[in-house]
Amino acid sequence: MPRPWLCHFPSWRLNCAQNIAPRHLQGIPTLKTVVAKVSDPVGFHLRAAGRIVKLTKTYASSVTIKYDGKIANAKSIMGLASLAAEFGAEVEVHVEGPDEVEAAEAIVRLIAVDLAHPEQEE
Repeated sequence: MPRPWLCHFPSWRLNCAQNIAPRHLQGIPTLKTVVAKVSDPVGFHLRAAGRIVKLTKTYASSVTIKYDGKIANAKSIMGLASLAAEFGAEVEVHVEGPDEVEAAEAIVRLIAVDLAHPEQEE
């Protein structure tokens, strides 16, 4: 007997409850897609990825970041670090959910401005 709740794909690729992929992975525009330049001189490393994950987890929206043809769940520290986005690189931030506008603004601000200032970290 098939078990519909059993998902064989990573959660960022498939929403098991609805059995559909997020809109931007289907080629359908999301409600909020923005581009941000990486402000950290070292790029996306574990500390920067950790700060992004910490912020992203405060929002209910689904957030993915795309760079150089690779897509990562913004709530996964290893996924973000594996993007290896360098200083000045432009990354696409896709946000889909009930608080997508606020989430997109906060995440872009963090990537484009706040990552360059680690001393301001809480």
